[in-house]
Amino acid sequence: MKTIITRTQVILLALLIGITAAGGYQTAAYAAAGPDLAVTGITLAPTEPAIGDKVVITAAIKNLGDTAAPASYVTCYIDDSVLETRPSAAIEPGITTTVGLAGTATGGSHIIKVIADASNLIPEPDEDNNSRTYSLTHPPGPAHFIDYPDAAKPIPR
Repeated sequence: MKTIITRTQVILLALLIGITAAGGYQTAAYAAAGPDLAVTGITLAPTEPAIGDKVVITAAIKNLGDTAAPASYVTCYIDDSVLETRPSAAIEPGITTTVGLAGTATGGSHIIKVIADASNLIPEPDEDNNSRTYSLTHPPGPAHFIDYPDAAKPIPR
């Protein structure tokens, strides 16, 4: 009995063993080489502040890379003005840490922007994921947002 191998079977076999006509076949997605900090979330406490309330902005920072990210700085902007810059501890690969930044609620519509590695001292494969924005609008809801107590604070270098 003679076995006939079809072209389709050869192609399927090649894919199964990871070989293509162009060379090695990579099926897995690889983590970024080196540290890669990403701002993955921004939350407020209280979630609906009234005018004059003290508000804590919490930024979640995750290291998406494959090596530890050294200590760095996280900066929070409100409507393009620096609210506060805080240090962030070193972050191991796959770990998320949080950084709290504080202000006082005022009325109006505002955009909060948080930037991880604000001093841009950590070489990363993807610098575009270092920031995230959060929009607030009044009305609806209680008054929003933030007085800039130290707007002239420089970003540490």
